[in-house]
Amino acid sequence: MKNLIGSEPVYFVVIIWLVYLIDVVLPLNLNLWGIRPREITGLSGIIFSPFLHGSFFHIVSNTLPLLILGLIVRAYGRAMFWGVSLIVIGIGGLFAWFFSSPGIVIGASGVIFGYWSFAIVHGLLKRSIKSILLSLFVLLFYGTMIFSFFSLYVNISWSGHLGGALAGVLCAITLNKMKAKRVSV
Repeated sequence: MKNLIGSEPVYFVVIIWLVYLIDVVLPLNLNLWGIRPREITGLSGIIFSPFLHGSFFHIVSNTLPLLILGLIVRAYGRAMFWGVSLIVIGIGGLFAWFFSSPGIVIGASGVIFGYWSFAIVHGLLKRSIKSILLSLFVLLFYGTMIFSFFSLYVNISWSGHLGGALAGVLCAITLNKMKAKRVSV
């Protein structure tokens, strides 16, 4: 495991706050750039949606988990952080694009769920003491996140959460298999 403190998750949080504040001060209605399910023009939202938030409560709710779970993923190295982030944003966003209800999907929750599931699964598959301890930490402090898959709130994208989580699991399994192949050669 590399450095525990990496600056990328901090930058991610700073950027989402800057985007939010710019949208509040200059009402640009940036949220229109979110994912619009099953609309070709809504595909660009896959890239933009993690940086867009609908309210102060929304961004505050995402800030701490994004930072903490991002730092945990970053603990596995810079390349791992960027790889997991891009895959979770892409695959999780596509999942939300295919399965969300009509409307606009915004927020970093899918990324948070991707980091969450990656941290748990990767830590268990890696089987080092540090990795298992990180997995247990994530389960202990963020284990109840699983219940949001069953959210009945209209304005919460269960598909964004589930898509991010599935992408995180896929990353963990794939990266573990890739590393096992390199070791066995």
